Amino acid sequence: MLEFDSSASEKSFLSRRNLIGGAAAFAAVGVLGDFGVRAPAATAATALDAAVAEAQSMVGFSRSQFLNAVKDSRWAASANPPNPWCVWFATYIARATGLGPWRGSADIYGHLPHFSQPQRGDFVYYVNSSTDGHTGFVVDVVNGVARTVEGNAGTESNFYTHVKAYSQPWGGIVGYARPNWANLPGAGVPSGNPARYGVLTTGGALRIKEGSPTAGWTEVAGAVKSFDMSGSRIGIVKTDGTVMVKEGALNAGWTTVTTNGREIRLDGPRIAVILNTGLLRVKEGAVNAGWVDVRTGVKKVSISGNRVGVLTTGGLVTVKEGALEGAWVDQTSGTDIAVSGTRIGVVTAAGAVMVKDGDLRAAWTTVKSSGQVGVELSGERVGALSSSGAVAVKQGGLTAGWVTEITGARQFSLSSDKIGAVTSDGSATVKQGALEAAWIPQTTGVARIVVAN
Repeated sequence: MLEFDSSASEKSFLSRRNLIGGAAAFAAVGVLGDFGVRAPAATAATALDAAVAEAQSMVGFSRSQFLNAVKDSRWAASANPPNPWCVWFATYIARATGLGPWRGSADIYGHLPHFSQPQRGDFVYYVNSSTDGHTGFVVDVVNGVARTVEGNAGTESNFYTHVKAYSQPWGGIVGYARPNWANLPGAGVPSGNPARYGVLTTGGALRIKEGSPTAGWTEVAGAVKSFDMSGSRIGIVKTDGTVMVKEGALNAGWTTVTTNGREIRLDGPRIAVILNTGLLRVKEGAVNAGWVDVRTGVKKVSISGNRVGVLTTGGLVTVKEGALEGAWVDQTSGTDIAVSGTRIGVVTAAGAVMVKDGDLRAAWTTVKSSGQVGVELSGERVGALSSSGAVAVKQGGLTAGWVTEITGARQFSLSSDKIGAVTSDGSATVKQGALEAAWIPQTTGVARIVVAN
């Protein structure tokens, strides 16, 4: 992980910045609310406005306060990260863009367009040697100078422990990495979308509930053969191949985005559709944005952040990172694929589950040796479905122990703190929280379930 350590030389180097302190100075950079008290961002006009407001509202947070604030998101996997945690803070603030959580600040700079001059919403990237790095979030630019909010920051006597605001960067700037903030949903995005649970019945009805797993169902569409959810978006493929997406409330209207569809997947601002011909099309940004045709001969797709992974009809697993027009990096052969953050998971033809974490060319770790037919990833969670219907999930490092969640399942879904499963008799059940939490039965006659934060 490319982050600063606590060496004396780097403390001195970092302390050359002007730390904004005191209530008046916090007000100068637009802090919403009292020191150390998170203020709501629900009145923000755009996703970027909301992200800036949320970053400013966290100024003064300790590391433990930040981790508590993100405990219900996929950033909860950082509940016990290595001490350097600037990148977890930065990507959490910018989560509306579909980024993260990254493993290191160099990943941000390496996988996003970068610029020499700052812009509001950028990540500033610092380096003080060939091996150390640090990142912060640009909340404003005044006379060409970036004002930042940074996690894993502090002062000479209280270092690497808090979220801090700075009136100017220090001298180790490499540049500014720029997420795509365009055409993202507006007010309230950083405060998080409500948890959603979706089931597709065997009769083709799509039913969604929000908030609590004990809430009531809302039927949002009929004659559906495929669906997915991400944030405030729901995407469906109708039995006639019509592909539609809605954004916002459950009663929002549908927008037809293409036809002749077979499968749909959503993540952040990206929408991916496999057509009946095997062509994979992906769009980024607004629901009505243009499509990019990225691959033919596709059997399955998984998208996360700026990664697109596919399983081809010939059994090849390949992934691209960055721009939709970028090059593919072949991974291995397999029968299933999942992508989440910097992790890629596959089921091999022999029934093993392998996962890699980091660069696209990183080494594989075999986490299940045989007997598996499905893999799911979400943040620090890895889930596997065996041929006998057992769902096992692990959380944390790839060598963490497995917890057998349920037996007799035919399909399951993961999020950072939720698991959903459909048993062989078509019953849907979910659990929320720890891997050992109790199951909460949902409904019957279900073909597929999706859980989403």
